[in-house]
Amino acid sequence: MQIAIVGFGITGAALAVLLSRRGLRVQLFEQAPNVGPVGAGILLQPAGQEVLAALGLLDSALQQAERIAEVRVRTHRHHPLVRIRYDEWQAGQCAYGLHRGRLFEVLRQALDDRVQVHLNTRVKRCLTCNANAIIMDAQGNEHGPFDWVFGCDGGGSTLRRNSALPFHEYRYSCGALWHIGHTNRVRGQLFQVTKGTQRLCGLLPTGDGECSFFWGATADEVAAIRADFTGWKTEALRLFPESGDILHALQSPDELIFTTWRHLSLPQVVSGRLLLLGDAAFASSPHLGQGVNLGLLDAWMYDQALASTNDLSAAAEQYAQIRQQQRRFYAHLTYLLSPFFQSTIKGWGTLRDIGLPLLCATPPFRRQMVSVLTGLRKNWWGGTMKL
Repeated sequence: MQIAIVGFGITGAALAVLLSRRGLRVQLFEQAPNVGPVGAGILLQPAGQEVLAALGLLDSALQQAERIAEVRVRTHRHHPLVRIRYDEWQAGQCAYGLHRGRLFEVLRQALDDRVQVHLNTRVKRCLTCNANAIIMDAQGNEHGPFDWVFGCDGGGSTLRRNSALPFHEYRYSCGALWHIGHTNRVRGQLFQVTKGTQRLCGLLPTGDGECSFFWGATADEVAAIRADFTGWKTEALRLFPESGDILHALQSPDELIFTTWRHLSLPQVVSGRLLLLGDAAFASSPHLGQGVNLGLLDAWMYDQALASTNDLSAAAEQYAQIRQQQRRFYAHLTYLLSPFFQSTIKGWGTLRDIGLPLLCATPPFRRQMVSVLTGLRKNWWGGTMKL
């Protein structure tokens, strides 16, 4: 069988590893001319850890990583807002902070000779022809035929836009500036600071003293920061002194990379012989820290569906039924919570600062929060995924 995977990110790479191990021939298409260790820090939650452990790649992924025992958030007035430990859900449980590029390299090195990689190839469309599929790139070249095509080309997926699948997309007005630096001021925790809903910033240790710094901002604020970089550093240091080592080391606004987010609502993820996975189907803001982990779960769940059906089409339908419930839960929850942490809505930050500490002090609610953090939560009514 010949398989096409469009998008050489974490989800696409994990899926390529899994399908090639089943003896399938995989052609992996990526629009970038080069791939390598790029990106910011990520939280490898228990869900992602389980998938990597099943792949036999967890130890390699954690060689340069920091054990994250808790998530801690305080307000600009130094009042505690959230402090939750992973081991409240299960003894010994934790997350890991690591560089996205390191995880990508572990997956890339696990690819075997059944995977052929096509770089600098922007795939625009998937066409179903009888029992096969053909993909067309931006230069008008056709590739295939393939038995099945998997769209793993991210939140801005061109395959999704040019498919027959209906979808609704909401683009957040807020995003974040990020930078990889070095500091030992924050260890063993994801640490964040809020100021109303106008500001959310944080530090995520990613191993060996390396730390991912992020500063929430709108596009207009980013322009102002770049125009008055010194003034911004003074403001940031006052609000977030824990990031002082990184702020002092910053020499230019060009060292800060700005990213924006989107929320996708997709009733269906299968069209003809195309299946969308990862952010191509389920993009959301990163406020729950689940993007990479849910993408890994997507790849694993399709592989398990294929193992039980031994049929690519039947596996796609089974996957869609299995994944929709959990994916919708995390997407809807993120969509509901995001405005309370980062938005232009005044007053919601005050409600959050009053209500969230009270909820965190309530044992049943606190346990629900920890279960959400694991990335294994199934739905609104509880229960966790089993690999």
